[in-house]
Amino acid sequence: MKSDVAAQLVALNRNFYEELADPFAESRLTPQPGFAQLAHYLPAGAVTLLDVGCGNGRFGHFLRQTYPITYTGVDFTTALLAKAQELLPDAAFWQRDMTQPDFLHGLGTFDVVACLAAMQHVPGYANRLRLLQEMRARLTGNGRL
Repeated sequence: MKSDVAAQLVALNRNFYEELADPFAESRLTPQPGFAQLAHYLPAGAVTLLDVGCGNGRFGHFLRQTYPITYTGVDFTTALLAKAQELLPDAAFWQRDMTQPDFLHGLGTFDVVACLAAMQHVPGYANRLRLLQEMRARLTGNGRL
């Protein structure tokens, strides 16, 4: 994909989520049906979890009701991160752009790295592959992606 086209797509997504964060977050208050299925793959015991493209934090909120997780969320939208911080006040949140190389630098490692309903915002095969490699690099020895 041409870099100028990729940049336009990223800007379009960023503007959409910044401008429509409130109605978007309101439309995503309930858990997705797949959350419970994914939760079965969590390792037993206390887990550190990185949620890439966390939006309003609803996956972390869902998990925390049942599982002992330490939650870290990453998103590029400041307005959605503010919503996530309201929902999970003791979680860590970072504004990072997953379309940029090394966007997870300095965050440490995690038992689980999740990226739900966000990969489509990374334009181009090479960029998506880099994203997967970066997320994998954030896993502990027996971590799960």
